[in-house]
Amino acid sequence: MDIAQIILVILMAVSLSACAGIRAFLPPLAVSLLALGGYITLAPQFQWMARWDVALVFGIAAVLEIVADKYPGVDNLLDGAGLVVKPLAGALLALSLIHI
Repeated sequence: MDIAQIILVILMAVSLSACAGIRAFLPPLAVSLLALGGYITLAPQFQWMARWDVALVFGIAAVLEIVADKYPGVDNLLDGAGLVVKPLAGALLALSLIHI
């Protein structure tokens, strides 16, 4: 892997982890679908994200997260859980792309 590819992967990882701060499950869904399509290569420890059943779970979670925003009580609960889930999702995404 040359230096340009390393820089690109790091920038992509940082961008995806920043996106996870907005929505916890939409960026992992995107990474899962991109890996399934062969557009990105995941680190060996994260090959489990390139499975259809995982993409389906991320898709359902993303839809539920978007729908839950319409209900204030549920939205507040998700915001509370997001204090833990969103940083973990960001770290997961960043680590899944960095395979040096």
